[in-house]
Amino acid sequence: MNPFKRHKKPAPPTPEERAEAALGQLRRLLAFDDLEGSLELIERTRRDLPSFELPEEELMSLIKRLDAEKRVSESIPFMDDYIRRFPEKASRIRLRLARYLVDGKRPARALLILDGIVEGSLPEKLMKIRDQIQLEAEETMEEGEIELDGPMCG
Repeated sequence: MNPFKRHKKPAPPTPEERAEAALGQLRRLLAFDDLEGSLELIERTRRDLPSFELPEEELMSLIKRLDAEKRVSESIPFMDDYIRRFPEKASRIRLRLARYLVDGKRPARALLILDGIVEGSLPEKLMKIRDQIQLEAEETMEEGEIELDGPMCG
């Protein structure tokens, strides 16, 4: 064998391999409560792999952590993603998102989000909260407030 012969370079990782590596790194960052690092990694990965989607567990973890830190505008896109991908499990997320939208002067969008909550999918206590948010959104709309596009539009 010729010692000067070049070795073949390994093939670059496939998109699936890159996504799996990013997911492993994200799980480590979340395990160490590195929310900033997690968000940066997701942003970088989505630039490189636009079809990259977080598994349900990691998506819910990010929503909860952002919510705990009251980082509403950063949480909304993740909530929207959860609702889109897991509609049958999203009633509580819908309720929380609707609250944020009403607070952010987005009552029409809040009503659309609330409409997706299936009767009986929440305990009675949370259904009462849903009704309160709906009433508040309707009253805000009757007052004639105009919704603007922006961070609260999700």
